[in-house]
Amino acid sequence: MTQIEKIENNILKRVELVKQKSLYIPISFKEFNNDIPFKTFNEFKDELTLGNVVIQKFNFGLDSFVVNNIFASKTNIFRFYFYLIMMYLSPVISIILSFIYSFWWLVGVLFFPIIFLKLMKRLYSSYLFYAASNSEIAFSFLFFLREISIKDFKTNYYWEKNK
Repeated sequence: MTQIEKIENNILKRVELVKQKSLYIPISFKEFNNDIPFKTFNEFKDELTLGNVVIQKFNFGLDSFVVNNIFASKTNIFRFYFYLIMMYLSPVISIILSFIYSFWWLVGVLFFPIIFLKLMKRLYSSYLFYAASNSEIAFSFLFFLREISIKDFKTNYYWEKNK
């Protein structure tokens, strides 16, 4: 089973759980009506390959619900949560090391959380774009959750819930 198939299976399981609660999550381009200027995922993928369209991260936050559905391997989920934990623990570790070894470890109070946050965001963004550009189901899921948007250098397309 490929990573994309694992991602799609995770998403479809979540969509089924949501449908049991009488809520709706679109999983194909046809279900977005006029919110996306493309009729099929292949048409979108062709435009993406040609560079006429880009996928942008729409949401600034990091969502653990998305992490658990988009990250295909347990290793990458572990890496993400390791970076998250280290982002919070590194200042404490730096303070302890400054008492034991040298006051220069106090520099880590400022820089280590930033480093781990950047690593975490890079991992999150790379999987977001990988999933969205290779799977229609993943793209639709992320577009619906407002994690990504489409930009065609004229207009920015994103999901509006009030339509």
